[in-house]
Amino acid sequence: MHQAKRWMRLLLPVISPIFPSVTVSTGVRSTDCGDDPGRGTEEKKPLYHSRISLGWGRLLRDTAEEVSQQFSNLPTDRPILFTQGTLDQICPPQILSSRLAQLPTNQISYQEIPEARHEPFSGSSEADFHARLDHWITSEL
Repeated sequence: MHQAKRWMRLLLPVISPIFPSVTVSTGVRSTDCGDDPGRGTEEKKPLYHSRISLGWGRLLRDTAEEVSQQFSNLPTDRPILFTQGTLDQICPPQILSSRLAQLPTNQISYQEIPEARHEPFSGSSEADFHARLDHWITSEL
């Protein structure tokens, strides 16, 4: 919701119960998510949504609010891996890294995937993402 337009934050609670199926642009482009030139072909559908229903938007807003309120209660006594693309404009890395820095010493791992966008598991960053994930699983679990 940090990236949501002001009108959406103000009007979503009011209009989503009346028009839950109406869709609006997310403002997300395929280039925001990854750089795989094969995306969008018949074999590989794009991994992003350019539109969202008001009902789904409200659910996402409510979930984001709950996560924000409960983040400090995250169980830090077990291994958890957060990954983040350094070029993610949808959920900028600074948001997650600052949240994680507020938690006590813990078993949470945070890895930024260089040059990755919103979906570090696809496109040119896919191999790096999987190598980091494999290493984390092997060393932490």
